[in-house]
Amino acid sequence: MRIGTLAAMSFNIVPDAIQQLRTRFPEARTTIAVRSSTEIVSSVASRLTDVGLVDAGVSFLDAKCVATFERNSVCVMDQKHPLAESERVRLEDFSRYPFVSLGELYFRRSRDGARLLEVTAANTVADIFQSFLACALVRGGRSLAVVDPFTAGFYSEFGLALRPIEFDIPFRISIIVNDRSATGAAAGKVIEAMTDLIGRQSSLPAAGHGCFLSLSG
Repeated sequence: MRIGTLAAMSFNIVPDAIQQLRTRFPEARTTIAVRSSTEIVSSVASRLTDVGLVDAGVSFLDAKCVATFERNSVCVMDQKHPLAESERVRLEDFSRYPFVSLGELYFRRSRDGARLLEVTAANTVADIFQSFLACALVRGGRSLAVVDPFTAGFYSEFGLALRPIEFDIPFRISIIVNDRSATGAAAGKVIEAMTDLIGRQSSLPAAGHGCFLSLSG
């Protein structure tokens, strides 16, 4: 079983799904590749990878999307940050502290994300492309970052606080397969486990924005 995944899903979701797979199929051999969404789609479509977890906004080529999930992004900060006890972080709060940005590709997909870029233009101290790097950069300081809730949840065990934001910056992921893996028992178990784990993953929804699941036939 060959699984391609975004970094965000490699901390808990994919390892836990593989553990469930091995319980059901003890002889199953698994490999994990952490890649960009476009690389994963290409690999799945070419049958080099069986199951992929990708950004829902990319073209799936000849791969088949079997499920799509949506969660709102969250704000991460050092656990001693002045906003660590806030019920929600407001848009205007981001103008008061250094900001570690995931860049235009992440934020310009939504109207609120574009507004956040405008609010933080003068105080952005880093422009990177991975949520786990943003989490590392806010530790021990006064910086804020907005990242996906899966990465944030993992790093909350290492001295970070995560708070819901009072606006919508969706993080959407899809599970994809190819025509061969779509009917495989092992792939089916992995997809079932991932769907369950993502659905049960606790998050901090903002402005009434929770988890959206779309299952494709």
